[in-house]
Amino acid sequence: MRFLALLCAAALIITLFAGCGSSSAFETKPEETKTSQTAEPAETEAEPEYEVTLNVAHVQSDGDNVAQAYALALKEACKKYGIKIEIFPGAQLGDSAALVEGVQMGTIDINITGTADYGKLYAPLGVLDLAYIWKDYDQMAGVLNGEVGTELAKGLLDAAGVRILAYSVSFGYRCVGTVGEKNAFTNLDEAKALNLKIRTIESDVYINTMQAMGLNPTPMGFGEVYTSLQTHVIDGYEHDCNTSLANAFDEVIDHYMLTKHMCGPMGLFMSEISFQKLTEEQQKNLLAAAAEASAAHTAMAPEKEAVSLAEMESSGVDIVEVDVDSFAKAVNEFNIKYCEEKGWTDVYNKIVG
Repeated sequence: MRFLALLCAAALIITLFAGCGSSSAFETKPEETKTSQTAEPAETEAEPEYEVTLNVAHVQSDGDNVAQAYALALKEACKKYGIKIEIFPGAQLGDSAALVEGVQMGTIDINITGTADYGKLYAPLGVLDLAYIWKDYDQMAGVLNGEVGTELAKGLLDAAGVRILAYSVSFGYRCVGTVGEKNAFTNLDEAKALNLKIRTIESDVYINTMQAMGLNPTPMGFGEVYTSLQTHVIDGYEHDCNTSLANAFDEVIDHYMLTKHMCGPMGLFMSEISFQKLTEEQQKNLLAAAAEASAAHTAMAPEKEAVSLAEMESSGVDIVEVDVDSFAKAVNEFNIKYCEEKGWTDVYNKIVG
């Protein structure tokens, strides 16, 4: 009987352990099922099969800015065509000059930047950066996507082997930001009296425009601007408010004068070497995707500009209204003379009407 009792007890213990094991195994099943169910949406959201991969580089950060927004719009538009876009922001592949050179050489597929950077390769592009020629975004888009934009794109391709896949616009008009409590101005005469050293692009058009506006142009790489403002190496810079915020210039400037002198066009600049490596169908699809991305990007501009300006003001920057006409009159005189010297008068007249 004692042996039988022991045997029954052992059987009971084995049964209990078996029950625990069964219970444990059963409890893991919902987790497995949950994991399996969680994994299913990932399969539906999986990346499409890509036929080709292109690198896209720019010098701005990977935050909320005009270049990164353009890159993301292109990446999204390219997906359905089987074209993978790998984005390299923040000058990872080089500064502006290096990216332009890389596109020419074919080591960089696509560079997102303003047309001013490629004016060094094809001077007539400079006409697009003349001050006070753009009334609004609609006029700019019409010109860029029309006869003028097409002719300039062909000229750059023939001269430098760089293809403009599509144009877009900046997220706001370029204005002047300054450091120093007393370095604000409201008209041309006040600007002249201050003789402020203003960072600008190393471009003939930009340098001459700043001079016409009574400012002292100081060409400088974009990556040097923040520190130069902070240390007062320069008195200010000129750029749109979205780019200013994206690069934290609002942390160091005191005033932002709404001169609204330029609204430099943006572009998707592609190496012709890279373009010709694509099949005819891939070329067609890439151009279609570029057009879609540019339309979406251009549509963002008005709201981006308004929101960015409000954010800049809320961060403590003094937003200064200026007598735009006083600057426009001085600059227009320069524009006419400059275009005559360069042989751009016909193109200039087509833009300003």
